[in-house]
Amino acid sequence: MDHRNRRARPRHSDSSYGSSSRPVHAGVKRRHSDNFQHQRKRQRRDPGANVPAPIPFNIQRAQEDPLPGAVIALRGFDDEEPAPTNVGVQEALEQALETVRDHRGRVINFEVSVRTNPPAVAYVTLPYSYIADHLVDEDIIYGDRYLRMSRDKKEPNPMVLDFLRREDYVPVAQSKEREALARELAGKLAVSEISFGVWSRIHMFSPEHAVRDPALRISYNSERRVVIVERPGQYISPETHQRVHSRALVIIPVGDIEKVLASGRSLLIRMTCPVFYEYVHDTHIRSMCFDTAHQDIAPFTSSVILIQFPDALIYEKFCARMSKTSHFPNIHPRYFEVREQRVFDKRHLKSLQSWYRIIPLCIALQCEQAIHGGIISPLDLQVLRESITTAWHESGASVVAAALQDVIISLGEQDSMVRRASVELLEQMFKEGTAKAIQARKNMRALPDQDNFMCHQIYVTPTSYTLEGPYPDRSNRVLRLYPNFHDHFLRVSFTEEGGQCRRLTKPFKSEFDYDDFIRTKIGGTLNNGFFLAGRHWEWLGYSQSALKDRQMIFMTPFVEEDRDNRFVDSNTIRTDIGVFTNVIKQPAKYGARIAQAFSATTASIMIDDREIDKMDDIINPANGNCFTDGAGDMSIEMAEAVWAKINRRRLHDPQPPSAFQARFAGCKGVWMVNPTLNFTPSQEKFSSDSRTFDVANHSEKPGITFLNRPLVKLLEDLGISKETFLRIQNKAVHQAELAQTSYEQAAIHFAKNNLGMSFRLPRLFDNLNTMLGIDFDSSPHGHIDFYKSVAMLGITSVLRDIKYRARIQVAGPTLIGVCDTWGILEPDEIYVKVKGEQTSRILRGVVAVTRSPVIHPGDVQLARAVSVPHDHPIASLVNVVVFSSKGERSLPSMLGGGDLDGDLFNVLTDPDLIPEQTEAPGSYDPVTPHKLGRPSEMYDIANFVCDYVIGDIVGPIATRHLMIADFSDLGVRDPECLRLAQLASEAVDFVKSGVPVSRKELPHPLRYTPDFMAREDETEKYLSVKALGEMFRAVPIQKYIRPKGETQNNVDASVLCKILKAVDNKYHQLPFGSWTPKRSAFVWKAYVMTFCNECEKIAYRNSLSRREDHRLGEEELAVGTTGSLRVESAEYNLMHRARTQMSDLTRRMRAHIKDLKEGDVDIDEGSLEVEDDDEGNPVIVKKEEEQDDEGLLAKLASGAVKVTPAALEEEQDGSEDEIQEIDSMLFYGGVDVKSERRSPSGDSDDEDEIQEMARPDWRILASGRAYGACQYALDTLVSKKVPFGMRLFSLIAVETLLSLIKTMR
Repeated sequence: MDHRNRRARPRHSDSSYGSSSRPVHAGVKRRHSDNFQHQRKRQRRDPGANVPAPIPFNIQRAQEDPLPGAVIALRGFDDEEPAPTNVGVQEALEQALETVRDHRGRVINFEVSVRTNPPAVAYVTLPYSYIADHLVDEDIIYGDRYLRMSRDKKEPNPMVLDFLRREDYVPVAQSKEREALARELAGKLAVSEISFGVWSRIHMFSPEHAVRDPALRISYNSERRVVIVERPGQYISPETHQRVHSRALVIIPVGDIEKVLASGRSLLIRMTCPVFYEYVHDTHIRSMCFDTAHQDIAPFTSSVILIQFPDALIYEKFCARMSKTSHFPNIHPRYFEVREQRVFDKRHLKSLQSWYRIIPLCIALQCEQAIHGGIISPLDLQVLRESITTAWHESGASVVAAALQDVIISLGEQDSMVRRASVELLEQMFKEGTAKAIQARKNMRALPDQDNFMCHQIYVTPTSYTLEGPYPDRSNRVLRLYPNFHDHFLRVSFTEEGGQCRRLTKPFKSEFDYDDFIRTKIGGTLNNGFFLAGRHWEWLGYSQSALKDRQMIFMTPFVEEDRDNRFVDSNTIRTDIGVFTNVIKQPAKYGARIAQAFSATTASIMIDDREIDKMDDIINPANGNCFTDGAGDMSIEMAEAVWAKINRRRLHDPQPPSAFQARFAGCKGVWMVNPTLNFTPSQEKFSSDSRTFDVANHSEKPGITFLNRPLVKLLEDLGISKETFLRIQNKAVHQAELAQTSYEQAAIHFAKNNLGMSFRLPRLFDNLNTMLGIDFDSSPHGHIDFYKSVAMLGITSVLRDIKYRARIQVAGPTLIGVCDTWGILEPDEIYVKVKGEQTSRILRGVVAVTRSPVIHPGDVQLARAVSVPHDHPIASLVNVVVFSSKGERSLPSMLGGGDLDGDLFNVLTDPDLIPEQTEAPGSYDPVTPHKLGRPSEMYDIANFVCDYVIGDIVGPIATRHLMIADFSDLGVRDPECLRLAQLASEAVDFVKSGVPVSRKELPHPLRYTPDFMAREDETEKYLSVKALGEMFRAVPIQKYIRPKGETQNNVDASVLCKILKAVDNKYHQLPFGSWTPKRSAFVWKAYVMTFCNECEKIAYRNSLSRREDHRLGEEELAVGTTGSLRVESAEYNLMHRARTQMSDLTRRMRAHIKDLKEGDVDIDEGSLEVEDDDEGNPVIVKKEEEQDDEGLLAKLASGAVKVTPAALEEEQDGSEDEIQEIDSMLFYGGVDVKSERRSPSGDSDDEDEIQEMARPDWRILASGRAYGACQYALDTLVSKKVPFGMRLFSLIAVETLLSLIKTMR
């Protein structure tokens, strides 16, 4: 039989998912296909979208297949012919295996790897060995030669076997079809013109920079998923200003395209973020513009691109090509006018910059934000100048800035293609915004807060920059010195195009020259500063944590008139920080010392030099190991003074913590309570005249210990079984799911996981259960009320962390470490006393101690927790872990090189998680820091920052370590893992040593990724059979989506009505007053609308999606977490910012409901304390006064608390004066309490009596206001149109009402 003419018949996979897989070709990197209509386009579902819930990933536990795989070798190729190819061998085997099926009835999948050096050999990995037996009887023909088959001795790669058994075979014909389509899409078509501009009016595009060149070409790159417009020829680099023979490229990522419009032979592409620019000369180099003529306006004109084709035939050909890829968005035919408006003419921009110099900086920054965000054009802003200036003189700078913010938000909500309103409409919107801002200034009181300041944020990208804010941000030592100039400081982040969701970094295996680009973009900005809002901004410094996120602090100089017109610039501030003689020649360490002043801290007290003493470090003389590295002492009196200063809202808890992490003068570290204030040489980093004790953290409460993926892997390799982890995880999943069953369980769940703290949701859920005895409603007609929706989002958040991060709460505290300076503890002994609100306990026995991150096998160590005599000073230390000062080496230094300057240590007390024995700790020689032969200047630190951005590979090291540890039989003991642990130590020290780790030192990445680390669309992955894989697949997670619609308003209104009825029935003796709809609207409408407007701003500004129609949901703002099924790292940062903003907003709204005046303190009840009962189930620990409210009810019933709200007994719908009179007529014992508590105190003998009389009535008055706020929320929820944020307001109102009643006990 002649086999040479045998044709391969097409075969069809019987698998339902076979069409989405790709064939395995050795030597060809597999990629996710993007070229075919039959493949599903991956879409990001916005939280809260009304779409069906996705099916959860529910792969059953992978069982090891008892049938072995096999590797066969094919020989007999003609060495005189061209070398065999993978595809050719695959096609030959495809014919031989055409009719063969495996024992499950599936087409045989296989992998081919060809060795081309003569004599050529093709190695074929088969999923099952019996297939090799079948091939013995088959003729395998390559070209016109029969190949010889033999079994190979090497074992098949287990990851490859798993892949071949799991994925369906993709025929060669289909592979060739894909490759042919990719080649077709990559074909270049002519373009007559490309224009960069803005959408200036409705249906009008203004080309601000047009390039006409017959050499322009357009193509599509399937591998990168980008449209490329290129211009070959000579090109002048905007960075070097030299003429080179290269190609200038415009890179348009299809995933960032918002909309594509077609008109005639033109395509208008609107981007969600600016396009990329590159030029190719030997290598690909990132650029900041297309050409030099485009350079000045590129930051404004890189988001709307117009591409014109020379004729209709080429235009239709390009559109036909794009229709063959599912990733390119649909093209919408729509007429639009193209007219050059010269919106960004240099004269307009120069005129605005001159105007910015004479108006307040806060207004100028909002104007810049509107222009750079594409909200208002420079031409429109020129028209608004007169209105803005007039409003500034009449109402003040803060009102105008707030009005501009309102205009930006209002226009930002609209479709970018139609939002360019007329000048008259802009004028009207600005007037309405000014009115809102004036009303907000009256309604939303500004509470003093030295911990935070309002800060603008600017995202500098390769092409443009985006200005946002101002947002509440943690304050620091430097900013507290200039309270009147906070708007002169900027937080600058260097990111990729797209803003905060894409950190600028150098990727692995990139064909681009990122080094030169980063030094040009980041280094140039740091050294030269930039112009913004008519001012020059110069680099000031950074904090250590911010450097990892590529964030810097910039400032513009100012003059302090109250300090003899002192001129302050960046050099002035750095000089005032301190003297850095010891590190001045080490740029990295010099920058780290300056960074101490920018750490987020809370100012406490000033300390006199006479109160300071210096003590020696405790050092092992044999090896020089320091036991007190970063540790110092402070007196109990000083601790009380510090605590009283920073703990203003927790007056019921006067006992200070046992330790404070702080910055003092040039020192940093932890001070624990001891007779005197001492600091050690290891704490002193530089000398400074500052004497403020700035607190960064304290040990008031014990932290919660959570597992994480690296810790799970390490413990598994130390002998902890995966069944143990699965048992712990299943319990955590079960407890999380209980949160939807009752308010009690929801309170426990939210308190354990610190969810909803801005709205005090744990307290709210607990009070609804214990005070009113109500619970979740059964969902009427399939609808879910807002309270249960919030609880469901809390469940999703925790299950998501368990699944994707293995973040599971386990027994044992997380504590700040301190040193036993008394020498009572023996080596390997620790002392831990954990104290909560009501209980305390001393740990005893063997425990496991660790700290994050863990990467070396010795990063978990065993210690013996002991008790000490009750009269010893150590016995007074609570919620800290006290380490011994004896032995060869300190225990903290064994845990990944930890110290006592604020590190947090996890103490595992669960016997099932304590390994029987541990590995020796890692010990690495310190890296010699990079040192100059002269004093460092700021440009040396700038060079280090660029080196850090280029060489920061801590994350890739950790990722590669986890992948290798999961695949290797040796786990974390694998030699490559041990090498990575050493590299991780050096990479972490890079921020201080200035010595990077070379990327070439990292082991080669594995071809396959374990399923728990793989992306959803990734095909080259395997099912991990180790603990992390089993745990990942065992967690059911499903995004909870609450339907939208008017019916939900009725459901929410019925729940709120139920709560108010329960309050009326139980506390009917309290005079809440008569709140008619007219009266409640008159009192609360203006305040609540201001609150809702602020909520909407926060929701839009902290959404990861850059599209105008997306915002965070009310549930997400309430819980403080996103509803995404899988969270990107940037979303954690955005939600942290949203929580900070909502915390400030809710605090102000709560103060208004309580009618707090200047000098009043909103006392925080504190968070709920949750402990495990005897059966291991979490329960809420109650204080004695919280057990029940029978005492209050008895007093109300007996008349012991007399209130005569005469005017409140009648329904009033009268004038504003009548309503205000009603609010002032609450009496206690015949005394007008409201006026009494505001008047100056008279006779000192009667002061205590007056305060005692005033206290209960003030609460009653505040509870009446809170009841009215609840009533207004109820009236609004039953209306047809409910504003965004109203449900959030109802949460605050109900929580405030119940907490006020509770404090009357």
